[in-house]
Amino acid sequence: MRNPTATQVHGTMASILVIDDEKALRRALALMLERAGHTTAQAATGHEAIQMIRRNPPDIVLTDIFMPEQDGFEVIMVVREELPALKIIAMSGAYPEAPLYLAVARKLGAAATLQKPFRPEQLKATLTSVLERKSEPAQE
Repeated sequence: MRNPTATQVHGTMASILVIDDEKALRRALALMLERAGHTTAQAATGHEAIQMIRRNPPDIVLTDIFMPEQDGFEVIMVVREELPALKIIAMSGAYPEAPLYLAVARKLGAAATLQKPFRPEQLKATLTSVLERKSEPAQE
């Protein structure tokens, strides 16, 4: 996942792990990120993502909250414990409770949150903001 040359030379290019159990959305997000110059990897579950992160940590984790096996909350907690500097962006669908879920994700250590559906410009702005931050955990 990691491409240090692109990250160092371009500053804002990053390796991003996209975690979402919805295959079409996961692929669309990865394609959008790759077109913006980032490298991506994909995971369908939190469990799969944790294994990938342990083997080869990305620059940023973009995770859905509700998934089978291990949800996004668990991913955030494991990453915070094992790799506290890894940047995390949490996403949640258009549920009435989504703002609450996203607030919990921030409290657990997500650097930023996005509520689905979101526009490509929102994702780009969020990524830029997270990449420009020097350290984790997230600042309120």
